[in-house]
Amino acid sequence: MIAVFSSDQYFEIIFESLNNHRIKVDFLVTESEKPSGRGRVMTKNAAHKTAQSVGLTVETFDKLDDKSLAKLKKLIDDNKTKLGFVFSYGKIIPEEFINLFELGIINVHFSILPKYRGAAPLQGALLNADKKTGLTFFLIDKDLDTGKLLQQIEFDIYDDDDFESIKDRALTITAENLPALITGYINGDIKPYEQNSGGVSYVGEIKKSDGLITSEDSAQTALNKIRAFSVWPKAYFILEGKRVIVHKATIDNERLEITLIQVEGKGPVSFDDFKRGYPRLLTLLPDFVNIG
Repeated sequence: MIAVFSSDQYFEIIFESLNNHRIKVDFLVTESEKPSGRGRVMTKNAAHKTAQSVGLTVETFDKLDDKSLAKLKKLIDDNKTKLGFVFSYGKIIPEEFINLFELGIINVHFSILPKYRGAAPLQGALLNADKKTGLTFFLIDKDLDTGKLLQQIEFDIYDDDDFESIKDRALTITAENLPALITGYINGDIKPYEQNSGGVSYVGEIKKSDGLITSEDSAQTALNKIRAFSVWPKAYFILEGKRVIVHKATIDNERLEITLIQVEGKGPVSFDDFKRGYPRLLTLLPDFVNIG
């Protein structure tokens, strides 16, 4: 019924959701093996391993060129596949590849488009201290996150959320709603519609330097970084040349209350232990940090 483009560990969740609702995945398109670990051993990605474990046909492309286009066309023709779904594939899919599918290719983007187009929509929502975000199922086109919409689902961001927790929530909502979305679209009950022309914003690739907290920050912007970059690159201070990572914090009376902190190369510790172990570094923290 459909082809999936994915190189992500969470492909397993997507596949199980579709399979449980009797939506047949004809094949997986994924990235080629890459060197991994100290020995730089060529290794299949998590999606590839999952597909192999369930006996799913897998196609890997080093480049999305004419040779790959011909291979994909044959797979589509052999399986009579009409629809694609892309989830964290790792490559931009060219228009001529999209056009091979009679019904196009669906993507899920973790924002309410056209807000936060680009690579890091959940981080964007946390950096701006948004109280709500959501996800959008849409049909991809040649441009970045500009295709016609199929469905949008909004959900709350809680005060104790970080990147990992809202990503988990978005993944759960995706898996719960994807089968009905695909069925409704194929049956013609869900019709594509254009995105709003206003309210467009972008969030680009996250860099390691984005996690740096300085004296130019406030308690709120520092906390936003801590929440947004909880997985990578982490929010951190540079104190006497040392990277000091803040894992957990809250705000009280407009001061940043750090609860879990780590000097790079050491293990995470409570802030009380940090104060006892690094009294000199403590004095170098910005004024908006409550050092007690």
